[in-house]
This record gives sequence, C-alpha cells and structure tokens, in this order.
Amino acid sequence: MEEVKGKRTISNTWKLVTRSQTDPFEGMPLHLKEKILMKLKAKIISTFILLSKSWSSIVLNKDFTNMYLIIKFFESLNRPRLLLAVDDREINMQFFHSCSQEDPSSDHQTVDCYPDSYPRNWYDFSPPVRGLICCLNNSTKVVIGNPTTCQFETLPRVRTKIYQEIFPFFGYDHVKDEYKVLCMTISDEYYSRSGNIVSKEHKVFTLGCKQKKWRMIECTINHYLTPGTQGIFSNGVIYYFARVNDDQSLMCFVWV
Repeated sequence: MEEVKGKRTISNTWKLVTRSQTDPFEGMPLHLKEKILMKLKAKIISTFILLSKSWSSIVLNKDFTNMYLIIKFFESLNRPRLLLAVDDREINMQFFHSCSQEDPSSDHQTVDCYPDSYPRNWYDFSPPVRGLICCLNNSTKVVIGNPTTCQFETLPRVRTKIYQEIFPFFGYDHVKDEYKVLCMTISDEYYSRSGNIVSKEHKVFTLGCKQKKWRMIECTINHYLTPGTQGIFSNGVIYYFARVNDDQSLMCFVWV
C-alpha cells in the first residue's frame, strides 16, 4: 500500500519470511547438528532448548544425552576438576565454582544461585553422579541439583514413624536409565553405645517417576553406619562403610 505526503511517497511492503530464512541450520543433517552440540559446554547446550523445536528435540533426546555424558566423562578423566560451593549469607546467594585441578587459573567457571533456586542454610553433599549432585538440607530435605544449569529439585519429605535423621546416597540405574536415591532413617533410640548409627528403615526414590514417593525396601543385614560416611557410586552399585557385628565392613547396594 502507498501513502502520499506532499512530494514524499512511503511504501510498505509485506513479505513472508520462511523458517529456512530465519534458521540457516534447519536443512542441516541431524548428525552434523549433534556433532556441533557435542563440542559445546553443557551450559550452552541448555540454551538450545529455547531456540527451536528442532534443536530442543535433539538436546532432550535420551540417546543424545547419554552419548554426551559418555564423551564428556572420558574427556574429564584427563582433566580432573574441583567443585567448590560457597554460601554468602550477607547477600543471600550461593556460588558454585568449578576449576581445573591441575591449573585452576586456566579453566574455571562460576555459577550464581539465588534463594528461589537453591536449598538454603547448611547442607551436606553426596559424591556427584553423571553431573548431578545430591544435597541433604538441614538434615530434613533431600535436594537433587545440577550445578551447571543451577537447577535444583527438592524431593518429597521422607515420612517414617521413627524419623530423627536421614542419610541419603545418590546413584544411577544404568539398566533402567534412572537416577535413584537410597535413604536410610534412624532415631535417637537406635544409636549404639559406640556412637555408630543403626540403620533401621531403607527407602528408594526414583527421579522422573510418575509416582513421586519413597518406596520402602527390606534390608536383611543389621548394620551400623559409620559417622560421616557419604558412600560412593560405581558401575551401578553404591558402596559405603558400616559396622556389622562390631567388624568394619564395606556395604554395597544394587538398584532393584
């Protein structure tokens, strides 16, 4: 359409813009897109979820996620890193800092977390599993977090009649492709004379499950948790120190 103002002519032209013009990568083969993403850091990859449905479907695909984690895992074997968590109560913020173990000044990354997205007050960490961490917040809440994207999810409260304290162990079921948390509960009356902690109730929580609840499991071995034990996850099994019949033992838990 045209509008004449004095001697000037203003012309407005409507033009249809196709997707191929807005997204130059739309016609790129899938394997090339995946190859590009494999070279990026996880924090950058997370932004592709909002870029388009095409990129989002790739990033959220389980096969791609597993392949990315495997590649980054073997790369990390040659480049061990440290993860530091600092809680600044004056400004009510937490900082996660990741740096190279060999040369902290050469490769480092800092993520700021605000109160709405991270567990407040003091908390204990379990060893990280495939990039995720498990926190015990104030000895009452279990929180799963991703320091890279600064996302945290608080699990349902552990309900038990003998509840006094809880001890979570974090792991991954590679057969079912599921993250799981093993939780042991104790109360004051179950402390032994030696000061070790008697585990009485054992529950498992599966992340991503439709039924967001803890599942009770049976332990046939009466054992005492060693104070301060955090456990370690390896090849689908959780290992932790405990005492059985006054003997120091290495306990193992296989996901079921």
